[in-house]
Amino acid sequence: MLTLLLLARCGGGRAPATGAHFFLSVRNPAITVAQGGQATLTMSIERVGNFTAPVQLSIEGLPEGVEASFSPNPVPSDQTGVVLTLHASLQTPTGSHFLLVRAQGGSITREAQIQLTIGIAAPDFNIQLSLGSIGVVRGGSASLQVSLTRIGNFQDAVNLSLEGAPAGVTAEFIPTTLSGQQSTSMLNL
Repeated sequence: MLTLLLLARCGGGRAPATGAHFFLSVRNPAITVAQGGQATLTMSIERVGNFTAPVQLSIEGLPEGVEASFSPNPVPSDQTGVVLTLHASLQTPTGSHFLLVRAQGGSITREAQIQLTIGIAAPDFNIQLSLGSIGVVRGGSASLQVSLTRIGNFQDAVNLSLEGAPAGVTAEFIPTTLSGQQSTSMLNL
């Protein structure tokens, strides 16, 4: 009996069934997502007989910092394809995880296992301003803070400049270059 249960669980959601029912299948049960990135995986609901109930999908085993969404969910009777989107935050630890996708329609439940690998984020950086907009009166001045976030072991120096300022407006960054552990600069107008 134990052997039959293991085979049914490893068979992509297929289990011996009679009458109206459905199968859950995953085209490629392995997916890799970089920190701060997202990836998609295609699954399908194969309806057999007269099975027309909507199928509700859920997922278990997500590591901290990973969000999942299914589209569509629930899966209506006139659709078979499902897209699972996984998004990992920049803080998600690297490593492999086994996830369990559960599909439930009527009184029938099917499960499929997916292996998720979280990879290191590609070296990059983000810039954020302390204000979304700034006003300066004629003859006046204003300042705002520029914050740098380094991603995936990005170590290069970042040179700051401003383009598109109106005539008569000068801009000065202090400092102009953010290097090493520096993460903030002041923009004076």
